[in-house]
Amino acid sequence: MSRSILSNASIVVAGRFIGFALQFLTAAIMARLLSPEEFGLFAVAAGLAAMLYALREFGVTNFLIRSEHLDAALVGSVFGVSFFLSFVLGATLAVAAPELANWYGDARLLPLVYLLAVNFFVYPFGTLCITLLQREERFAEVVRNNLASAASSAAVSLLLALAGAGPVALVLGVATNSLVTLALGLWSRPAGLTFRPSLRHVRQVLSFGGWLTGVSVATQLAERASELIIGKTLGLAAAGLFDKGVGMVRLFQQSSASIIQVVVFSAMAREQREGNNQASVFFYRIAILSGLLWPLFIFLCCNAHPLILLVFGAQWVEVAPAASLLALNAMLMAPFLLGDQVLIVRNRVRALFFQRLVLFVLKVLVLLLVSPFGLTPTAAALLLPTVAYLYLNLRAVLAELDSDWAPLGIALRGSLALGGSSAAVGLVTIRTFGFAGDDKLLTRLAFAVVATALAWLLVSILVRGPVADVRQRLFAAGEGILRRAIAKGRRRLIDGSR
Repeated sequence: MSRSILSNASIVVAGRFIGFALQFLTAAIMARLLSPEEFGLFAVAAGLAAMLYALREFGVTNFLIRSEHLDAALVGSVFGVSFFLSFVLGATLAVAAPELANWYGDARLLPLVYLLAVNFFVYPFGTLCITLLQREERFAEVVRNNLASAASSAAVSLLLALAGAGPVALVLGVATNSLVTLALGLWSRPAGLTFRPSLRHVRQVLSFGGWLTGVSVATQLAERASELIIGKTLGLAAAGLFDKGVGMVRLFQQSSASIIQVVVFSAMAREQREGNNQASVFFYRIAILSGLLWPLFIFLCCNAHPLILLVFGAQWVEVAPAASLLALNAMLMAPFLLGDQVLIVRNRVRALFFQRLVLFVLKVLVLLLVSPFGLTPTAAALLLPTVAYLYLNLRAVLAELDSDWAPLGIALRGSLALGGSSAAVGLVTIRTFGFAGDDKLLTRLAFAVVATALAWLLVSILVRGPVADVRQRLFAAGEGILRRAIAKGRRRLIDGSR
């Protein structure tokens, strides 16, 4: 992993950490202001909109980032395609809103779907700004804009929820995020920005975006199928519970995915343009990602109950066993999202589409068969489609890199040791405090956090490899920050004594 990637990843991680804290705090408050049924209404409405969101994106982010040359005509063609699709899809969602509300038998869905439809018309403007900033690898500005948008969204949602707006508060928070993203994107003035549509490169955009849009649609269908099917089979309250169970896991999952999809993909696209994209680099990066993410998700798995109780409140603890299994599912998937980016960079989007389609079909079958039996069996059964998808995806990636399974296994040895140490700490924690540990909530979580961190640190010292390299660089960076802080403090003391 090059120094630039580490630097950019550090910026994104820092931003994601702050954003995660903000989202965590907002989610904790909102979970106490809204009921599971109200969250279920939002989850169903957002799930319906998310399926169309995937169509409106049409691969513009990846197309612009991987393009060798950038001019006004190319940017205009991308914007024109994105805006046209957003307009059509937003109008379609608005027209279909009454039928969707009738299907779920709840008229409260109607205003939520209408508001989400309006958001389609803002999307292409803000997305184009952020994409061009990512292409320039101006990640500090991307992070700043994202944090400001998230803070504005959280403020609007909380104020409206306190005023009794119910699930409408969440939808208007989404709209606020889009508007602030657009305003700050315009303020950043990325190179090549234009909102003048062009037809010159539309054929290129459509050629690339067609299969990539299929990937996005299949991905959104797979991600949102759970809430939509559970909302129909078990009711909106059950959908709200499941959405809250996956919500905490999704926060961590989105943070890791952002690093892969934003920072690493930008670097991979540059390397591909320069003719320097090797299998050894992929294995190095996958070792780092798995070494960092596996212990994290194992920690979530072992401490789902106390975390949900602490953050969301007692009305949500029913979903804790399912949340533990969802954390394992995320653990399997998260680091291997890097494989998706390899296939996109190498223009193997068609293969990726069929892999995602298989994941969606298997997931729907599992949900239809198992969801009537409850949330925990459903979460357990969802591990099967994930394993099948990973096999198909990694087989295609290794073939594309002209490699096989053995180097991948070697690259993951250190990560398995790190994950094993986290699992051992989790088992000790559960044996000591129980799965719930309600009576010693903070003590249990403090023990789990400290013990997991120490175990990871010890194993990362004993195990040589990419994770050890990252640990050394992080320690060196921390030492440099500490030295600068001490030197600055000394200068202030000297200046004050004069």
